[in-house]
Amino acid sequence: MPRLSHGATASLESVQVAMSEIDALNLNLSSPVMLAVPRRLTAFDYMFQDLQGDENLLPAGAATIENLQLLGATMVDTAPADASNADIPAAYTYLGQFIDHDVTLETMSDLLGDLVEPTILPKASVLQRIKNQRTATLDLDSVYEPPAPFAGERMQLGVVSLEGHPVTADREMDLPRAARDSDSRFDRFALIGDARNDENLIIAQLHVAFLKAHNAIVARGHNGHTARRILRQLYQWIVVEDFLRRVAGSTIVDRVLADGNRFFTPDDANFFLPLEFTVAAYRFGHSMVRAKYEFNRNFGANGVQGPGSLDRLFTFTALSGELGSGVGADTLPENWVIEWQNFVSSTPNPARRIDTHLVDPLFRLRDEKGNPLPGLAAKLATRNLLRGYKLRMPTGQAVAGKMGVAPLAPSVLMTLILENADRAGLSTGDKDALRRSSFDTHTPLWFYILAESEIAEGGAHLGKVGGTIVAEVLIELVRRSADSIYASGNDWTPAQLSEDLQKPISAEFTLRDLLELAGVL
Repeated sequence: MPRLSHGATASLESVQVAMSEIDALNLNLSSPVMLAVPRRLTAFDYMFQDLQGDENLLPAGAATIENLQLLGATMVDTAPADASNADIPAAYTYLGQFIDHDVTLETMSDLLGDLVEPTILPKASVLQRIKNQRTATLDLDSVYEPPAPFAGERMQLGVVSLEGHPVTADREMDLPRAARDSDSRFDRFALIGDARNDENLIIAQLHVAFLKAHNAIVARGHNGHTARRILRQLYQWIVVEDFLRRVAGSTIVDRVLADGNRFFTPDDANFFLPLEFTVAAYRFGHSMVRAKYEFNRNFGANGVQGPGSLDRLFTFTALSGELGSGVGADTLPENWVIEWQNFVSSTPNPARRIDTHLVDPLFRLRDEKGNPLPGLAAKLATRNLLRGYKLRMPTGQAVAGKMGVAPLAPSVLMTLILENADRAGLSTGDKDALRRSSFDTHTPLWFYILAESEIAEGGAHLGKVGGTIVAEVLIELVRRSADSIYASGNDWTPAQLSEDLQKPISAEFTLRDLLELAGVL
């Protein structure tokens, strides 16, 4: 799989070529050295089938494309220090990304065309040419799929490179990696079930924690199969009872658990992953990303080796960077091992509020060599908006109406848009264009979900529309997962694993507890 910039979508054709090359390469090797994605292609479809009429979509045409680019430009955060979310620590931003990589690898055909071409794609074309390369269930296949290497019953880990200023005596704190290679597709690539978990250093270190948690369970006397079952169940619990309750709110989670899904109800024969989830609702996490982190004692505001900037977190990986500047190191330098205690409480690294702003680095994305990407490729917010338009996302108002939720008032939405435009320094002419855009009554679904959180919930968590989509999809995926905690009803708790893990396990098991089990906190 080729290296990717942050937020890039792999093309269906490039993934198919990569899979063929990997298969050919592996015939001559004793162990695989590259991502091998699952061959089971999960269908995408629309959760709200009856909202696919033109009246429920953004107006087609060049004017909408131009206005979406203006709307994207309003979303740059000019005051990120004022946007902290006291209720969600930064670790959950990247747990959300880890979950995304576990359930979806969206590949979009090169034949779908340029994002700024004004045609809205026909529904049949969207469903035919966009595929999911993952299993779309919460099975931890990103951890356990080949080429993830095993050492007996244990998962193999990578050894960090000596660099000075280490933060732990444990040297097995990197992902397992291939050796250096003149071919960038294989150079130091992480040997894990989804190479995107080496996209930035925080998610890479979270993947390391899952590998170490598996090994900790094996160390308590279990074989690899049992350890996999236990870790999957702990993970599924965390997704619903820790992550979802934080980002969607307990009111929505309790309703879905008690009453079942109202809107995402696929039958077994036609299971699919909703595009409203992957293209719009679940992209709320982009607004939670910080521009800088107190990463460890070496890298932060007072770090002895400089700031823990978002740019650097991409540099110290293999998929998005080179494990350092220039040619980098063979493996992660030991001074870049994460200190998780900085990320599992709101001090010193709270996530950003869920709102209509993204930090500046997400408007100047770079390629794997650190070079600025050109034009729209550098602007994550604009790309999200344009893809939603092309892929037939219904408006926020249409989805709210379908759910029986009172839509956000047009005057409130337009005030928010124009205030954002002022903060971003847009011209009077651009603001006039936004006033005429009809985005106050026909709002792009992704923007609407962020605005709903900002206006109705103060950015603390998703609102009714966004929270319902995210909660219904993730809880349904847990229900359909291998070793599902809901296989015999909703009464399962982690306390049932106390005997297996030879220690008392709290029924309120959280991400912090998983990191403690892994021995990294």
